[in-house]
Amino acid sequence: MEEEQNNSSNIIVVIIIVAAVIFLLFLLFQNKSNSGDINKVNTEDTAIDENTQVVEVTVKGGYTPNYIEAKANTKTVLKLISNQAFDCSAAFQIPALAYSKFLPPNGETLVNLGEQAAGTEITAACSMGMYLLKIKFV
Repeated sequence: MEEEQNNSSNIIVVIIIVAAVIFLLFLLFQNKSNSGDINKVNTEDTAIDENTQVVEVTVKGGYTPNYIEAKANTKTVLKLISNQAFDCSAAFQIPALAYSKFLPPNGETLVNLGEQAAGTEITAACSMGMYLLKIKFV
């Protein structure tokens, strides 16, 4: 019986190792496929003009800054600047806006936040919920 438990434990360890290797290979090949687009901006129905405020956040090992106060009732674009983002912070989500995107390891991604009323707080996170970003509109 104890031998069966050891075999089960060994199988689980092997599965975890294989999954980690596959994930790392995915990141490695994705980085090569995006290498020509390092400064490409991914726009998603996002028009930036003189009436639009741009909130910039660096993505690498979390979000910097991770708390921002932005002007309310103003068109707002979140500019995510990935810089060697090979961790879970690249799996970016804003649940309240039903937004979810796997960010490129390097480059910029624009997210249209629209106009938010004063007091609104938007929370974003990585897919694992380890890294948080809060934007409060004042």
